[in-house]
Amino acid sequence: MAQSLARQIDVGNLTIQGLSQFSSMLATLSADNVVPTAMVQMENLGNLFPINGDYAAKVPDLLQRCPSVRLDRLGLAVGWRRGDAASLMATSAGGQAVSLLSFCLCNLYTPQNVGSVLMELSQKCLSKDFTISSIAQLVDVAKLLSCKLEALGFGNMLASQLVRIHNAYELLSKEFPANFLETLTIESMVDLFHALSRALLEETSLVRISGTRGMGHILAIILVMFPQDAVVTVDNIVIHEGLRRSILLEIAKSDSVDTSDGLLNIHLESVLDTSGPLILQMIQREPFPYAGGVQIYCFQWSGWIAQHLELTFFDAGLKCTQKILEACCDLLVPLASAIPTHNDMAGDGLTSLLGPQPFQRIREVCLLVFRASPSPGKNLVTAYSEFITAFREVVPTTLCSCRQNNRCDLSKGWIETNRIVSKQSCLHHRTWTAVGGALTYGTDGLRRLVMRLCHGSDASLINGSLSSTVYPSTLRELQIDPDLRVSYELAEGRLVFNGRYHAHLRSISSPTRPLARRSLASRTDEITPSSFGEHSHIFLTVKECLDGLELRTMIRYSGSNMQLNLTTITTNSFGVHLTLPCDHSPSTPLFQNLEKDEIGVVTTSVAAPLASAGRIAIVQTKGNPTAQFLACEPTRVLWMKECCLNCAVRQAKEDEKETTTVVVA
Repeated sequence: MAQSLARQIDVGNLTIQGLSQFSSMLATLSADNVVPTAMVQMENLGNLFPINGDYAAKVPDLLQRCPSVRLDRLGLAVGWRRGDAASLMATSAGGQAVSLLSFCLCNLYTPQNVGSVLMELSQKCLSKDFTISSIAQLVDVAKLLSCKLEALGFGNMLASQLVRIHNAYELLSKEFPANFLETLTIESMVDLFHALSRALLEETSLVRISGTRGMGHILAIILVMFPQDAVVTVDNIVIHEGLRRSILLEIAKSDSVDTSDGLLNIHLESVLDTSGPLILQMIQREPFPYAGGVQIYCFQWSGWIAQHLELTFFDAGLKCTQKILEACCDLLVPLASAIPTHNDMAGDGLTSLLGPQPFQRIREVCLLVFRASPSPGKNLVTAYSEFITAFREVVPTTLCSCRQNNRCDLSKGWIETNRIVSKQSCLHHRTWTAVGGALTYGTDGLRRLVMRLCHGSDASLINGSLSSTVYPSTLRELQIDPDLRVSYELAEGRLVFNGRYHAHLRSISSPTRPLARRSLASRTDEITPSSFGEHSHIFLTVKECLDGLELRTMIRYSGSNMQLNLTTITTNSFGVHLTLPCDHSPSTPLFQNLEKDEIGVVTTSVAAPLASAGRIAIVQTKGNPTAQFLACEPTRVLWMKECCLNCAVRQAKEDEKETTTVVVA
């Protein structure tokens, strides 16, 4: 009999020293700032929801994945840690289910409301012994799990399903309900999941949900978590049917329930007994957090703007047509040329930041995020006129609910009208600003980003959310972009340092580099391209702070250390211009008659790239790409390639700007 007894551990008198037996798991949870009891409570909650379908099949791999992109020069990585706290949930059915549940809730509610839903659902479904975590602790776990699943793209899935519903209404010759994307209250969401848990765990029970208000979000939740248990109908026509019938989703206006006042019907039904209907009340959607914003859905990058606009139009009972998407792309091309950049970044508007083939670059991005291609050759007036025409064909002016003296006027654009608070409830205005927002964040948003980096030395060099990270491509090798374009990389995952996740990397501010008052070469020396001005060492150190990471960049030149601001240097590199090629040898010495002081040519180093008194500086960094990158200052920078010093200096002198020009040799 003794052999049948299982090994037991009495944790009632467990001491702090005894916790050392679990040091590995505790270290994992501590690194992600989550409480073990909250993880256990969430896993127990997930056991109530047996998930299935394509999305459920992807959850284990997504939770356990640990790919990363190395930024070797900084000693950092962007990606996911191997064996992090989220990966622990991949080993159990309850952990996988609550991860998918957290993913859905975090796309629909603010963190505070997500915690409230999880807390009330736990209190309603779990025993008191398992409901011991605070709302804040549950939110921490939910955000941790959700961020690793955002690659599933809740917004993309929601948009594609709404297209199916809209097409069904078109076939039925009926109007698409404008209240389809209403948001459920916290209490209603708790009641919904409580009913779902009973229907999924009790073989003789099923849950019937009917109406139109808020059904868009309910449909998305059901098809993400329980597609094999659900049957979905639109006016009694089946558009989705799983292997079981535990959930009946009936999208239709009920004759017995007045859905016009914000009510939705949900019944929990069984063979023996049927409980009374639970009335789910809806809250009025709050004003959008930004122009044209749609809640807080996460999207996959491919096609996200097109599907973002589809959701916004569906919210108004309309459909975003391909013609509108194409008109947006046509307008982006002349807008990019019309919007000016920083004074020190001379060129044809924003297109000067897009490399040697700006139209091709815009076309590639439009095909990826708008799923449409721009037409070349249209000026701004023509493109904007066609843009308004395409919008008016879909969005009638009758949707405008503004006051008579303040009706929507498309000629004023979307930025000016969006400042009027009274317009936030107008469907015509909200749809207009949604389309405008897609254009604004694609053009003016880039300009504002560059301006913020130029004027704020403490701006983040690397920025991230809970699921993705953006950083300038120049950080990979610390070199000027060979195509001279502003290039940022979007990486899936978070910034990892010392086994912990971080959201930001900021450069520590540094003093402005001094002006070079004397030339590296004497008046009698022959001036040729050389490496005399390069640094001997570069030191990059990172330390953790309260809200992210701080980067300190230090170089050594001529036996002295100098601190640099890598954020400022990165931004300065965006304004580099390439010298025009010439037929002379790049090693041709600078002519003697150009070396005199009245010509104003000074050879300098990375420690002091700029020359004083408005003279032309030749930074001697031949053959060292990193030194050439570090030499970038907030002036007009000429990058000497396929050109001799004489022609480069002549090109610098021909520049009519009054700013000092730096020639990097």
